[in-house]
Amino acid sequence: MPQANFPSIGQITHFIASYPHLEQLELSYTNFKSPPSQTIAEPVPARLKSLRFGSFRDVELLGWLLHNQPVPALSTLEIGYIAIAQIPLACRLITASGPTLKHLRIALDYDLVPGNLHHTVDLAWNTKLQYIQLESSVPLLSLPSPDDFTRSFPTILSTVTSYKVKEIVLVADDTGFHSLEPHDWELMASVLASPQFASLRSIRCRPVGAADDGPTEELTRKGLEQCASRGILSVETCGFNN
Repeated sequence: MPQANFPSIGQITHFIASYPHLEQLELSYTNFKSPPSQTIAEPVPARLKSLRFGSFRDVELLGWLLHNQPVPALSTLEIGYIAIAQIPLACRLITASGPTLKHLRIALDYDLVPGNLHHTVDLAWNTKLQYIQLESSVPLLSLPSPDDFTRSFPTILSTVTSYKVKEIVLVADDTGFHSLEPHDWELMASVLASPQFASLRSIRCRPVGAADDGPTEELTRKGLEQCASRGILSVETCGFNN
């Protein structure tokens, strides 16, 4: 439902709940024209397995999902470019999804205070994760910062307990990869060499705006040299419009 407009959170939850057999839901930039309701009685579709959302106003929807009992057993969760105030609820939803969650994408586009986020995103409860995508995108009108979401990649990956992860995708702009300090690369390399990543078949790094065979690709291959030697590392440079 791209750019849907509803008078209130109650109306959108009523709309969603009117499809009790709904299994997949994608919301993009959903806006509410009036303040959200305080109480939402509508049940979440019991069969909901896949949720993809990207908006600055979906925090009420996350609260609705979390207050529903039981919380939907999501196997796919994609969180795209939400406000920083929504992160705690998003993290609670990740935790509540537990071992049913297999596919996870977290994409953020703002700078972080070091230590603010990566201590909150804990993937330890998601013991059956198979796909992880972490994506940082500095807005084109903003100046790059060394403290964007990219700096949280190694620590978030260190919380993984699943032995079933087969694919990891790391997306950031060119400056994001260069913001990683040597100890960040060392931590990430050490984590990816640990036993729970023995099933890893692919780690794809996508430096947006980097030149082919340029310094960013060289930096990435050097930082994740062991992954490169295993033949599982690929660096996919792409332009801002790709």
